[in-house]
Amino acid sequence: MPKRQGNTFVQASDDTQASMKNSNCIYKYVLVGQELSEKLRGQRMLRCVFCGNEWQGNRHGAARHFRSVKGCSHVTDEALMEMHYTSGYAFEGKWLERIHKYEELHGPWVDEGRTGGGQAQTRATSNAPVRARQQGDDVVDLDGEGEDCGAAGVKGEVEAAYSQPSGKLPVREGGSNSGKRKGVVGVTMEQGKKMRQPGIKEVFGSDWAVQHRKLWLHFMYNNQLPFNIFRSPTWKAYTAHFRDKPASVPVVWPSENEVASMDTMLETATNVVAGLKDIQEPFDCIGATIMSNGRKSRDGKPIVNFLAAGARGVMMNRTLNREGEKDDALAVLGRWISVLHDFGPDRVNAICTDSASAYVKAGNALAHPHMRPEYKRITWLPCAAHVCNKLLSDIGTAGPCWWDSMEVINPHFDGRSGMGIVRRCLDSPSPNSWKRAFAKATRMAA
Repeated sequence: MPKRQGNTFVQASDDTQASMKNSNCIYKYVLVGQELSEKLRGQRMLRCVFCGNEWQGNRHGAARHFRSVKGCSHVTDEALMEMHYTSGYAFEGKWLERIHKYEELHGPWVDEGRTGGGQAQTRATSNAPVRARQQGDDVVDLDGEGEDCGAAGVKGEVEAAYSQPSGKLPVREGGSNSGKRKGVVGVTMEQGKKMRQPGIKEVFGSDWAVQHRKLWLHFMYNNQLPFNIFRSPTWKAYTAHFRDKPASVPVVWPSENEVASMDTMLETATNVVAGLKDIQEPFDCIGATIMSNGRKSRDGKPIVNFLAAGARGVMMNRTLNREGEKDDALAVLGRWISVLHDFGPDRVNAICTDSASAYVKAGNALAHPHMRPEYKRITWLPCAAHVCNKLLSDIGTAGPCWWDSMEVINPHFDGRSGMGIVRRCLDSPSPNSWKRAFAKATRMAA
């Protein structure tokens, strides 16, 4: 009966609790009870604040309560993360996976309690615990301190761990070196040794990867994302950056409020402008060519895209809405003048469009003698591909024999339009490529 009463948990004083918390962060999540007999070498009664289990032991036993495979199932992710990075006991297996998943959602852990000039220090996951090293199920204390080590802090613990005299073995908690040498044979401290960095398979398990693929495809199909976005340069740049991500850096996705924030949009626009600086630099020196083409937006509205092409690439300049406007030469010329004025007429060498009648008239009006000199010097260029396509269309409709020829030619060129012939002729450097193409078409139609 007295033995049973001796094992009953009796909570220690507040000063003892505070001293234990200062010695190791594990005691933030374990209530400290009465100290047991000297025969048990400084062990105390302990109680978990999460599950309420009671046991007798020291901080190694408290760490084993959270780190073992069948450890406390009620412990929070935040508590696991703090114990992993500050207690000196590294977590593995399912506990380490929970810690990394928590970091992905809430960001990396920051130690706000360290005294390093008053600034919080962010942990580095590759740093190994310096107070203890695990050997199977036993843990050897490297600092040689008891349970009540005071409020020396982490810095003092590190110095104590690496300042032991040579020839002395590490001491277990609550005792001296006598009678302990057999238990620690072969245990030597390697200065500067770091823990093995967790592999990617330990962080992202196969089950997580399979579920991630399912959720990603469901998100893409449910929101009807166009497949072309996965061939865009921005997506390729994003995936390339994601492949270069270090394993220790967690991925924190922007929240909904952050994505929809006006500040985020302005920041992204500023970054895009900075990225286009290399393309825009030659515009001031050698000028640019403005290219225009009419299209329809995704909601079916007529729009006109204006692109600026220079020596280092092409960039989108402006998009105009043509809804409710006439598509005659006067309206086209007005849109051109507006775009040229915003871009700077002195930086434009030519403007290139297709050879529609409205564009031809607008190009002639741009070269009119009464036009302002800064606009008059800009040359209008018809699109070569559009001209060739119209030429082949006119040739193909010149007589009934050509209709029969196109029925034979189209399957030969993979069912493409007349532009298929143009592309094949343009790919050939020979000046007789056009002659051979039409000669072959004539022979096939005969």
